[in-house]
Amino acid sequence: MGLQLYKRRLWSEEVKVVNDKMTNMKTRTYEGVQHGDWVRCVLCGAQMLLPCGADKCPECGENGTLRWVDEEKQEMDAKDLDCLGYVRELRIGDYLSPTTLEEIAEEIKKKVNRG
Repeated sequence: MGLQLYKRRLWSEEVKVVNDKMTNMKTRTYEGVQHGDWVRCVLCGAQMLLPCGADKCPECGENGTLRWVDEEKQEMDAKDLDCLGYVRELRIGDYLSPTTLEEIAEEIKKKVNRG
């Protein structure tokens, strides 16, 4: 039993080291995004500052693969991060999934029809 506890502790320390190194990666930023969600794609590994509410990786195009870089610092300002230069301008379809875009369109239709 002591060996299992040692292995578990060793594994958790290795994970912490890996996570610290990943947190120190340079963050990709996009034109016009000065504040947003600080996320990393679990599929392609890109670490990015994206508009709040993003649910699609603009680098690999996959939906649902974004995770917080730091659970305690979910929303960040670009000035507080070690950033690469601007990668490019984002279009709304680059960082929002088709499902989210449909939901937003429905909300807009409701507001327009009420108004």
